[in-house]
Amino acid sequence: MKKPAKRRPENADAKTVVELQRKIRELKTLNEIVQAINSALEPKVILRIIMEKTADLINAEGWSVLMLDHDKQELVFEAAAGEAGTKLIGIRLKIGQGVAGWVARKGESLIVPDVTKDKRFYSGVDKKTKFITKSILCVPMKRRDEMIGVVEVVNKVDGEPFT
Repeated sequence: MKKPAKRRPENADAKTVVELQRKIRELKTLNEIVQAINSALEPKVILRIIMEKTADLINAEGWSVLMLDHDKQELVFEAAAGEAGTKLIGIRLKIGQGVAGWVARKGESLIVPDVTKDKRFYSGVDKKTKFITKSILCVPMKRRDEMIGVVEVVNKVDGEPFT
């Protein structure tokens, strides 16, 4: 006797559709960000586009754009949003310092689900701003093949770590 096929609950199908729609929206937004970065636009225009698209994409407590100062080999917080946003502007990190500095040096994206468990995390910025970073998502910004900075997103609003 053949067993009847198990049927998935309808709400599971609905959840899958919602999740796929969210993923499509995220990929579309990331594609728009990459297109802006890879274009020949001025850095200020790129920053504005990144800030708008990041706000649309990620429900996070804060995020920032750090631009590379090639002469001093440092990252400079140029734009930021969130609780510590205005306190960040102008703070400098050496290439290799902290998660953002690591991303700038390696040219690779990095997700740190728990900063207390990652030696690359630099707590000096939190001390200056009185902010508590728990989880970080950081991606390099490149114009063509040249490193120009990084985008850093901190702490999901729902308290979950970035994955």
